Amino acid sequence: MERRRTFPKGYTPDSWRVRREFLGTAAPFPDPPFKEGEAAADAVARVVKKLGVPAADPAALRLERDWRAIVGDDYALHATPGALERGVLTVFVHGGAARYATLKRTAARDLLPRLNAALSPPPAPPAVRSLRVVRAT
Repeated sequence: MERRRTFPKGYTPDSWRVRREFLGTAAPFPDPPFKEGEAAADAVARVVKKLGVPAADPAALRLERDWRAIVGDDYALHATPGALERGVLTVFVHGGAARYATLKRTAARDLLPRLNAALSPPPAPPAVRSLRVVRAT
C-alpha cells in the first residue's frame, strides 16, 4: 500500500505554491520539517555496529593512552604497545638486537604484573595473559 504524502505542519497547497515560486523549485511537496540531528559519536557507533566491526577493548584503549605511566620510562622509551588479542599483547621493541633480547627476556617478569595491576583489578581475570615481543623495523 502506498503512503499518501501530506503537507508538513504549517503548509497548505496554496502556501506551498507561493513558496515554491519564490524558491524557484518544481518540487510537488516541501521537504519534511527539520529534525534534530544525532551526536556524531552516536552516528559513528551506529555505523560501526552495522558494519560488524568489533567494539574496541577498553583495556587496549587504556593501554594505548597510559602506556608510559603503566610500564615506566625505561620500557616506554624503547617499546610501544601493539594489538591486544585474546589476552596476548604484542609489544614492539625499537633499537638494536641487544635491547630486543634484553626486553624479550625481562618482559614477562617485569611488565606482566604492571600491566595486569593497571588494567584489571584483582578480582577480575588478568587482561594480559602473555606478551609477544617483536622487534620493530
